[in-house]
Amino acid sequence: MKEFELIRQRLAHLSRHDGALQLGDDVSTLPKSEKIQIITTDTLVEGVHFLSDDPMYTVGQKLVRVNVSDCLAKAARPTSAMFNLSWPSNRPETDLTNLIDGLAADLEFWNIDLIGGDTTGSQSGVTLTLTLIGDCQKSAPVRRSGAQVEDDVWITGEIGSAFLGLRRRLSGVTPNSSDPLVSAFLVPPLQPVAVSSLIADFAHASMDVSDGLIADAEHLAEQSGVSLQIELDRVPLHAAANKDLRAGLVEKVSLLTGGDDYQVLFTASPTDQELIRKAAAARDVSVTCIGSVQAGSGVKVRDSEGNPITILTSGWQHEF
Repeated sequence: MKEFELIRQRLAHLSRHDGALQLGDDVSTLPKSEKIQIITTDTLVEGVHFLSDDPMYTVGQKLVRVNVSDCLAKAARPTSAMFNLSWPSNRPETDLTNLIDGLAADLEFWNIDLIGGDTTGSQSGVTLTLTLIGDCQKSAPVRRSGAQVEDDVWITGEIGSAFLGLRRRLSGVTPNSSDPLVSAFLVPPLQPVAVSSLIADFAHASMDVSDGLIADAEHLAEQSGVSLQIELDRVPLHAAANKDLRAGLVEKVSLLTGGDDYQVLFTASPTDQELIRKAAAARDVSVTCIGSVQAGSGVKVRDSEGNPITILTSGWQHEF
């Protein structure tokens, strides 16, 4: 398929904003908003963020969700996107069709309008970038830097599922498996968009967890000038992950460093604990209090008896 044929036939219908002219011009105007807007971007690279035989439909979904996760953690609702595609000619056209279908399905699910982007060929695999614009639910995004001493530390959803899903894929489990951990690796199971209003209402500091819970907790602690204390036994896991844990196939601490969770880590006043639980339940958002904020620096993980646990590698980091 030729570049402009791809834009006209597969991408233009994803654009509703008048200022994007159905992707028929070199630029788009930005949609007007009465709210403070944020912008974020993420890139997925074949062989780094997804495997070559992962279904391209799920790769398209994942591209949307890794960006949506950033928006939700900042107490913002995603509104508009720009999509950049680098595609090798030796990939079958059905793969490209499936990628766009997955992208389109998730843009529609999250009510995101495609307003522009770029399409190019590639000599070294598939590279995908999405840039997302979102509307803040309050006067500013909730930053990493607002954690206060004696705050509670909260996490949404479950941790470690995608890490175990990747291990299964690398061990030969097929991507069409019904294994929920494989599914979590292929398509991050985000919280509903209403989590953005929960963060807006209660969070002092917030960020999404993508590089590993411990690594991202370290970022939040550093930006806030505090120490985060995490109780290992409180960190929520999927039932399938707990099964692996009981079978001795994995140590729980490794699930806190594997990454690709795309949940929200936030801190909030301890006096709001019950209000947060009720508000989360009303929004169909899963939350767990996993620790507290203390004076000091860094992240300290403790077992059920209060003993410190040594963390050798806190999470994922690209090397250049």
